[in-house]
Amino acid sequence: MLEISTPVLRIRVLLAVAEAEAAAGWLDRAFGTIDRVVDEAATVTDPDVRVRVATSVAGALARIGPVERAIGLARSIAHAAERVQALGTVARALDRAGLPLRAAAVLDGIGDPPTHEERWHLLAALVDTGRWRRAQDVVREAAAGDRDSLAAALVRALADAGEYEQALGTALSGIANEIARDGAVAHVAGALAAAATDTDPFGYAERALVLARTRVSGDRTRSAALRAAGEALHRLGHTDRAVATLRLALTVAGTMVSSAVRTQEITATATALAVAGHPEPGIAAVNGIPRGDGRTLALAAMAKTLVAAGDTITAAAVLETAPVPEPSDRELGALASVTIGLVEAGRPDRAEALARARTGVVPRNRALVTVASALARAGDPGRAAAILDGVEAELSTVDDPDPRPFGYLLVWTAEARTRTGRPDRATGLLARAADLIGAIGEPEQEHSLWLLVVDALVQAGAVDRAAATARAAGVGPDLVTALVKAGDLDRAGAEAAAIADPAGRDRSLAHVVRARVAADDLDHAATLARSVADAGHRADVLTALARAQVRAGSRDTAVGTLRLAEAAARENGGSGTRMRAILDAVLATCGLDLAAQTLHDAGTAARDRPDALVDVWCTQGRLYRAVRAAQEIVDPLDRCRAMTRVAVGYRAAGRAGDAGPAAIAAGVAAGAVADPERQATAWAHVASAWAVAGRADRARESIDSAVAAAGPAPAPAVAAEIARARVAIGYTPGRPSTEDPTDPGVDPAVADSQRAAMAAALARSGEVDRALSVARSVVDADLREHAVTEVAVALARTGTAAGALALLSPGGS
Repeated sequence: MLEISTPVLRIRVLLAVAEAEAAAGWLDRAFGTIDRVVDEAATVTDPDVRVRVATSVAGALARIGPVERAIGLARSIAHAAERVQALGTVARALDRAGLPLRAAAVLDGIGDPPTHEERWHLLAALVDTGRWRRAQDVVREAAAGDRDSLAAALVRALADAGEYEQALGTALSGIANEIARDGAVAHVAGALAAAATDTDPFGYAERALVLARTRVSGDRTRSAALRAAGEALHRLGHTDRAVATLRLALTVAGTMVSSAVRTQEITATATALAVAGHPEPGIAAVNGIPRGDGRTLALAAMAKTLVAAGDTITAAAVLETAPVPEPSDRELGALASVTIGLVEAGRPDRAEALARARTGVVPRNRALVTVASALARAGDPGRAAAILDGVEAELSTVDDPDPRPFGYLLVWTAEARTRTGRPDRATGLLARAADLIGAIGEPEQEHSLWLLVVDALVQAGAVDRAAATARAAGVGPDLVTALVKAGDLDRAGAEAAAIADPAGRDRSLAHVVRARVAADDLDHAATLARSVADAGHRADVLTALARAQVRAGSRDTAVGTLRLAEAAARENGGSGTRMRAILDAVLATCGLDLAAQTLHDAGTAARDRPDALVDVWCTQGRLYRAVRAAQEIVDPLDRCRAMTRVAVGYRAAGRAGDAGPAAIAAGVAAGAVADPERQATAWAHVASAWAVAGRADRARESIDSAVAAAGPAPAPAVAAEIARARVAIGYTPGRPSTEDPTDPGVDPAVADSQRAAMAAALARSGEVDRALSVARSVVDADLREHAVTEVAVALARTGTAAGALALLSPGGS
C-alpha cells in the first residue's frame, strides 16, 4: 500500500526531490525526476489542478541548474557592452522562468552604463523583463544626441512586447526627430498587424490600419505599415478591405523617389496582393517598373508566389511578359529566375527557348544548364539529360576557351549531370575543368574553382579522386568541407587530421566536430573536439557539443564540457561573443527554458479561468495581474484561496509587507461564504495569508474563526486545512494547548488535525523520525497522507532524497 498515493501530493514530493538532486549537482537525476512528475501530472484530470501542478513544476524547474554560474560568467566578460548584453540574456531567462526579482537584481547590478551601446542593450533587457519605468529613465538620462535613437529602440521593444499603447505614446511624445518618430510609429503599426490572429478580439488589425493612415507620413514607412495592415485583414478573412488597403500601399510605393526602394516596396506589396488572391493590380504595378530597375526580378518573385498559391497559369503568363535581359543589362542574372520560374510553372519549353536564344557559347549553355537543373529538381531527369547532352556536345567543339568562365561552366554542367543520375559523365567534365584552372592566372579565382571541382567530385562519388585533386591543389580544408557536405564524416575526420597547416587542420577538425554534433554522434564529436589545438576553435566546438549534450539529456556531462569550453575561451582571450555563446549553453543546462515553456502552456490553459490564472501570474511574479484575476473570481471561497496565493506570491517576491492587503481581501471573501464547512476552509486560508504577512496575531484569530465555523467534528478535509494553517503560523510541538491531541477530551477529528500539524512542524525542525511516527498515527487517511507528504518534502530538502522517494513506494521507509 502506498503511503502517498494522491498524484498532486506525489508531485509535491518529487519536485522537492528534483530540487535537492540539482542542488547536489546531479542534473541528470533531477531532470529524470521531473520526467516522473510529468507522468504523474498526466493522471490529473481537473483543469484547475492541472494548472496549479504546472506552475509548481515551473517553479521547481526555474530553481534547477547552475544559474549563479551563468550570472558570474556574464559578469566576467571584459567588454562592457557585451557584458551588459550577456547580463540582459540572463535576466530575460530568469524573468521568463518566473523569477522577476532575480532578473531585476541582475539588471540593477549593471548600474548606469555610460555608452550608447551599453544603454541600448540595457534598455532592451529592461523592456523584455517588464521594467518599463526604468527603461524610460535610461532614455531620459541619455545624452541629447542619443535620446531619439534610444527612444526609438524603446518603442520597438515595447511594441514587440505587446505594450502597444505605451509604445505609441513614447513614439509620439518622446522622439523629436520626425523621420525616427515616423519609423517608430510604423513599427508599432506593424506589431499590431502581426498580433491580429483568429477573430482579432482586440481589433489589432483596425488599429494598425488607423495608425498607418493617420500617423505615418513617410512614403516607405507608410507603404510598409499599410501592407502589414492589409496582410492582417486578409488573415482575418476581410478580403475586400485587405485588397483596398494593399492597393493603397501600392499607390504609396509608386511615389517613392529612390528607384531601388520603390521596386522593393512595389514587389513586396504586389506579392501580398497575389497571396490575397488578387494579383492583377500587383502585376500591373510591377510591369510599370522601368526595365533597368528590377522589373524582371520582380516579375519572377510574383510568379514564384503564384506558383506557391497553385496558380501556375497566371505565373506562366507573368513570366511570358518578363523582358529578356541583354548582355549589357544590369538584370542579366535575372534570366535564371525567369527560366526556373517557367519550369516551376509548367512551361519548360518556353524556358528552354529563352535559354537557347542567348548569344555566345558560355551564356547560352549556362542558361541551358540552369534549365536542366530546374527540370531535374522538378522530376524530369530525362529531358534534363537531353539538354545536357546538347550542352556537352557544343562544349566539346570549343577550342582554346577563356579558362575562367569556361571552367565554371564545365563544373556547373558536371553538377547538373550528377543531379540527373549520371555522375560518370560528371567526372570527365571536371577533369577538363581542372586542366583549365592553371591558365586563369588569378590565385583567388583559381582557388575558388578548385574548391568547386573538389566539391563536385565528392558529390559525384569520386572521393579518392577528389582527395588527390585537393592535395595537388593545396585545398585540403575544402576537401573536408565537401566530404562533410556529402555526409562522409569518417573520411572527413581522417583528411582533416592529415592537413599539415595547423590553422587549416584546426578549422577542418572543428568543421567535422560540428557535423558530428549535428548527426548526434556525440562521443566521436567529444574525442575530436579535444584534439583541436587552437583554443578559440576548441571553445566553439565544445560549446556546440555541450548544447547537443543538453538536448540528449546529458546535462551533467554538458556542465563539464562547458567548463572546458570556458577555459579554452579564456586561453584565447575571452572574447565577448564567444563567452556569450558559452553563457547561452550554460543557461540551457538549467531548467529556465523549460520553466518558461511550462508557464506559457499553463497560461494558455488558464486563459479563461481567473482562479487558475492567479497561480500562473503569481509564479511569474506578475502580482498586479494576479490581484486583478483574483478580484474577478465570483465564488468567495475560491476568491479567498486566490488572495491567499497572492499573499504567498508577495512573500516569494520579497515583499511580505504587501501581503497584508491580500490577507484583508481574503478575510472579506471568507466572511461572504455561507456554508459553515466551506467558511472554515476559507478562514484557514485567511490564517495562512496573515502568517505570510507576518501577523501571527491575526492568523490565530482566523484559526479561531475556522475552528468555530468547523464545529466540534470537522470534516477531514477541513481539519487538514486548519492543520496547514497552524503550521503556517509556526506551530510548536509541546506548546500548551487546549487542543492537545493526547487529551482524551479533545474531539478525535481535532486531535487528528493537531497530530498532522505536529508532524509537519517536527519535520521542518529536522526531527524527521519523530515526525514520521506522528504522521503515521493520524487516523484519517487523507489527513495522514498530507502529514506524510510534509515529512517526505522535509526529507528531500534536508538532502535525504532516497528517504523521500521511499515514501512514494509501496511499504514506505
